Amino acid sequence: MSESGGSVAKRKRKSSTEKNNKIKKATLLLQQGNITAATFLSRMVYIKNGVSTNMVPEENIFKEESSDDDLSEDFVDQPSNNYENECVVCKDKIPNIVLLPCKHLKICDECNLKLQADAISNGLQNYNCPLCRKIVEDSMQIYN
Repeated sequence: MSESGGSVAKRKRKSSTEKNNKIKKATLLLQQGNITAATFLSRMVYIKNGVSTNMVPEENIFKEESSDDDLSEDFVDQPSNNYENECVVCKDKIPNIVLLPCKHLKICDECNLKLQADAISNGLQNYNCPLCRKIVEDSMQIYN
């Protein structure tokens, strides 16, 4: 194996190991109840695709912790004043529907049904994501 081929293989292994460590860390935080299922899914999408499911880009989404017992504030879900944990349509319920292919997790199941019904009543097969306006081809309910 050439030297350059060996270094490429090392980088791929390192990248794969880093991804696996991030997945394990997020899984542990979810199991401990320190993050919500929505945050966990957002992190998994970010690890896999490098794409955030939030409209605001996340910086240092996987900031290193000082120790295993001391969770960084960046990892723990905190109540926020920016309404990131409410449906963008009704502003009342917690979002539990992932819209595909855009992967936004910002609407509740009731609003998803209303958007689908409105599209059908207007003779359309699909509706647009309320955030990015892409056509929603499918949706998936997330259970906590």
